[in-house]
Amino acid sequence: MNSFIGRIMTAGVASALMAGAPLLAQTAPASPATSPAKQADTLQTEMRLAQALADRGLQLYRYDRAAWEATDAMLRDIPQNKIPAKAAGWVTVNTAEGLRTTFYEMLDDGSARGFYQSLWNDRQISGKTLSNPAEQILSAEELRLVALRTLPSLDGIERCTKANLNIVILPRSGPGKIDSIYILTPQTSTTAFPFGGHYRFDYRDGVKVGERKFANSCLTIDTAQAGPKGAKAQMMIVSHVLDPYPTEIHSFEMLSMAMPLAVITTSNKMTWFLDNKAGKMEIARRDMDNPKP
Repeated sequence: MNSFIGRIMTAGVASALMAGAPLLAQTAPASPATSPAKQADTLQTEMRLAQALADRGLQLYRYDRAAWEATDAMLRDIPQNKIPAKAAGWVTVNTAEGLRTTFYEMLDDGSARGFYQSLWNDRQISGKTLSNPAEQILSAEELRLVALRTLPSLDGIERCTKANLNIVILPRSGPGKIDSIYILTPQTSTTAFPFGGHYRFDYRDGVKVGERKFANSCLTIDTAQAGPKGAKAQMMIVSHVLDPYPTEIHSFEMLSMAMPLAVITTSNKMTWFLDNKAGKMEIARRDMDNPKP
């Protein structure tokens, strides 16, 4: 981890992060002095949470990518005029072979029936039209996710674009655990990555137990933005005021950009560095008041 910090900091934050990269300048409230021991314990806790959220961001990206690849495959395989008139959405479940996404339609009796299914193994997509009635029957887990998709209310959600919102469900790890439903603002171009307009709703057994937003405003980072003398960006930078560590959305957007990301958390004056190393989330931290390696 130290090697990662050293690589990033060698040329200094300003040059390594590309001068002129988007940054929200916001002032953090003053915090009371704490003992060194308590401060060290707090930093260790924050680091553990940050790593867990970075890993969660990777899963969010995988599920979103699976749905994106599945949609492209479905549109290639089914002519537009052959898509069921009552097509209602899709659900994605984890299997031993990869992430399976099933597109479904809602029938007049209120039941759901699959009409296309794909499998994404993080490298390639395979899909098929479900023409056999036996194949069209959704599993119990898929039916549970279909019901979950309808639960979050979009009232009060700030829309940062006119594009349709994306819904990604990270399913629970077992009975009684939490299902997280993400409402995400989509990209409007291949180089524009929204950091605002994302929300999470947590449910246990169909009952909402929590919700949150991930930013106070709409912010979009354009990776095509050139630096001094047309230099290409090597890393992007953003500040964050709602948490003392990066969230899963920061990791999700970093993976979407395919570019390292620095997150400045203003409440504790920390700079966090996020990167993807061979499918594993790498995270490092630098105290802006004590910038020693």
